[in-house]
Amino acid sequence: MAIVTLFYLSTNLVVFGIIPWQVLAVSTTPLVLVGVALLGAAGGFLMSVGALVSVSGSDESGILGTSRLAYAMAIDGLFPRPFAHLHPRFGTPWVVLVFEGAVAFVLASFSGIRSLISFSVFTWPSPSS
Repeated sequence: MAIVTLFYLSTNLVVFGIIPWQVLAVSTTPLVLVGVALLGAAGGFLMSVGALVSVSGSDESGILGTSRLAYAMAIDGLFPRPFAHLHPRFGTPWVVLVFEGAVAFVLASFSGIRSLISFSVFTWPSPSS
């Protein structure tokens, strides 16, 4: 955690040191702005590709973690029993992975990015909401 915290703090220090806060306040891609400021268009491209790889890796670990959570909940009887089946060769909760993939495919095909984000990030309102 300390390494990640140090990385994020140093990244923000560089971003705020290079790009004025007024520009950052209206930007949706602050790291791309830094890349462009340091290395021109190639820097912006590099930052975009880096962000894509980072988000993809994070999403993949989230999918694998979520499938294991659903598997454990199915074993405890909190999710449908078929979610507790493991693949005989790979030992993965294949039913959950297929279900997640099917839901993501349907959402990607017939709805917008907001539905995909809502599916990937479960949030429940607090009782006071």
